[in-house]
Order: sequence, then C-alpha cells, then structure tokens
Amino acid sequence: MKFTKPAYDAKARIYTCDITDGFRLCVRRESGVFVKEFSDCIDTNERVKHLIHATQGWFSKPLTEEFLNGKIRYDIPTADIPATFEGSVEWQAKKLVISKDSFLFACAIVAQVEDEKLSLDFPDDEHMQQNKEAALNEEIPMGAEEEGEVIGIGPTRQQLDKKKVMRSREKAARALFQAERLTQEYCAVYGEDTDWEEEEEDEEDF
Repeated sequence: MKFTKPAYDAKARIYTCDITDGFRLCVRRESGVFVKEFSDCIDTNERVKHLIHATQGWFSKPLTEEFLNGKIRYDIPTADIPATFEGSVEWQAKKLVISKDSFLFACAIVAQVEDEKLSLDFPDDEHMQQNKEAALNEEIPMGAEEEGEVIGIGPTRQQLDKKKVMRSREKAARALFQAERLTQEYCAVYGEDTDWEEEEEDEEDF
C-alpha cells in the first residue's frame, strides 16, 4: 500500500492522500446482513505500523503507536448495496484523510458478486392430479419388459400382474362361495346325496 504526497485543504483543515494497492476487505452478505463485523476483518495494528513507516518526514514529530491508538477510522460505504443483495462484496482502501482527530481510510466497492438464485418450480396440486390420472389411464404396451421394470411413469409390470392375480383370486372365491350355497340348496331339496360329484370327476378322467 502506497500513499501519494498529502494535499492540504485549508478550509476543511484536512490532508488527503490517494492510495495505490490499498488493503482489501471482503465480507459476505446473507439475509440482508453481513455475516461478519467489519472490525473483525481489519488488522488495525498492521495499519498503524504501516502509517508510521510510510509517513516518515511528513510531520514535525514522527507518528507513534501511542498517538495513533484510537485515531484509525474506516469509511466503508454500504448504502449502494441493494437490500435484496446476497453474496460477496469487496472494498479497497482508496484514500487516506488526515485530520486533527483521526486518520480515516476511505474505501470503495471494487467487486460485488451475487449468489446464484435457485428457482425450484413445483406443479400445483391440480396439475399433479391430472398427471396422475393420465398415467393411470395410459395404455400399458405389452412387450418383453422384465418383471418389476418401470413402464413410463405408470405402475410396474410386477404391480399389474399382481393386480391380475388378486382379481382372479377374488373371482374364484366368489365362485366357490356360490357353489357352496347352491350345494346347500340342492341338499336341502334332494338330501345329502352328492354322488353326482364323483360322476363328474369320473367324466373328467376320460
């Protein structure tokens, strides 16, 4: 960090020096606030040592750490940062303003990198229901898919075959129940004679 020769403003009674290769300060901003205090990111002791070295011959009395203690100030502008901004902001020291009471480092924003915005759009409930109904009504092509393979966005072949088995078992159960009921009605009219069951079995053997 280098200082130009001080320029005196008699009216304001201040000296101003331009700074080249000034120190930098980078802080992140999240949810509208900075995640660190600026004072935690600045090594003021290093600034004091640098001033003592760089200002030799400027004043009738050389600067000392005791004299500079409590006089170092920083002007870090934040007003131009949008309220919705989230990301990293970097400032750099550009000027040194010397007055009777302070040594002020005036900084300026040199970099402002906004975080990428992630937009996740989810379909509404009605749209999701329409997609679900379309998937259920979609004709499932018959092919050589392996068991359990997902067919499009609908049910798997395994799930379809399982449903077929369950429907067949339900039909068989209803048929057996009806046969039992008819058998009871037959026996009630014709007695317990069920030789016709054996005859039917004999016919099936031929």
